[in-house]
Amino acid sequence: MTEELRTEWTSVTTEFGDLRALLHMSSVLSDDEPRPGVVLVDGSGDGVCDDWGGWPERVASCDAVVLTYDKPGRGGSPGHWTQQTMADRAVEALAAVEVLRADPRCLG
Repeated sequence: MTEELRTEWTSVTTEFGDLRALLHMSSVLSDDEPRPGVVLVDGSGDGVCDDWGGWPERVASCDAVVLTYDKPGRGGSPGHWTQQTMADRAVEALAAVEVLRADPRCLG
C-alpha cells in the first residue's frame, strides 16, 4: 500500500537570509493530529531541499513531519555555503528545528 504524502514550501530564517525549505508529511493524517518533527541536515556537499533521493518521503511515511532546507547559495537561497563554518551550519540546523517547533502539526 502506498501512502499519500504532501509537501509544503516554507523557509528557514538564518543570518544569510531565508533559506528555501520543504515540509514533507502524510496527507492521510489530519492537521490537528500532532506528530514528531524531523529535520534532515545535509552533509558537506552543496545540498538543496528537493534532492534527497526519497529519504524525506520514507521518514514522512512513518507519520513524521520532515523538514529539508537548502544550503546558503543553493536552490535559489541567498548566501554561499562554502563560506560557512561548522558552527554556522549548526546554528542553521537549530533554526530549522525552530520552524518545526512553531508548527502546530509537530509535537514538542
